[in-house]
Amino acid sequence: MVLLAVGCRLEFFDALKDSPLTTTEFSRITGVNIKYAEEWLKCMSFSGYIQVQPRTRKYFLSEEQKDIYLNRTSSNYWIGMISMWEELSRRIETISEIYRLKNHSQHEIDSASFPHYISQFSDSSIGTPFISRWLYKIGGLMAKLNNGCSAADIGCGTGSIAMKLATEFPNARITGVDLIQSNVEFANKQATEQGLTDRVEFIQQNATTFLGEAFDLVLLMDVLSATADPAMLLGSCLALLDQDGLCVVVAPKNETEINSLSTGIGKILYGFSCLHELPISINNEVPVGTLAWSLEALTNVCATHGSYRVDQVGVNSDFYNLFVIRRMCGGS
Repeated sequence: MVLLAVGCRLEFFDALKDSPLTTTEFSRITGVNIKYAEEWLKCMSFSGYIQVQPRTRKYFLSEEQKDIYLNRTSSNYWIGMISMWEELSRRIETISEIYRLKNHSQHEIDSASFPHYISQFSDSSIGTPFISRWLYKIGGLMAKLNNGCSAADIGCGTGSIAMKLATEFPNARITGVDLIQSNVEFANKQATEQGLTDRVEFIQQNATTFLGEAFDLVLLMDVLSATADPAMLLGSCLALLDQDGLCVVVAPKNETEINSLSTGIGKILYGFSCLHELPISINNEVPVGTLAWSLEALTNVCATHGSYRVDQVGVNSDFYNLFVIRRMCGGS
């Protein structure tokens, strides 16, 4: 993972985007010592992160690898995730103490760049597929967004998904809520720079105590596994729904689904959640768990808060499931 981070920082993957390169060519283009170039290329190809032509010993990226390292609009884009791993590696001592001493206090990465990496990762893993593909599968959602619905993005992080929605659907009005002040500050700065402050705002608040208006749409995008009391959070979000509102939940696949994956992306994301989201989520409670959310589990939690229907929407993702919650007729 460290060598991947080095490759990202020094733009090694960009050097391989056009055509296969020999070690000498790679060294000349990147400006690094030829011995470093040789060992980095060998290690990356041996691990399967890049490709090599056996006869010519030229190194290159497969189309899938180009998608992972270079395509910022792809749901497989890894660069933000790799950068987050780099930041987390500096916090191993703190994270170890949290695990060993059961110190459940919230920890936040001491880096001004970390919100940027979260934004990159959220964009690629959830934001891009949600805006470009997933939301079209949710009955009634397009009409709400086009007609100027009010939406709340609970646990909005750095606000990338909320801003994508505001850009794509200019009639919608979106409120992002997050507990971490640095995320909110970053999101508001980005909204100002993108000229979106007339339709999106971000506030710092505990989502379980957020008392907003009745919303047509409530988003919980990979949030339930990162909170100490997901049942309370879900109940608070359902209480924000208008009578015919929708609550859209994106959550990691359950343990059985992760174990059956043929690719490693989902398993890498699970590792990240154990290092970052889980320590953040555990305050004084034991959370449900990162990989606990199935249709049955979500339905059971919703039933404790009133009459709701939970549907799972089929999406093509290595790590996430998509659920939609609606009030039943006459439900509370």
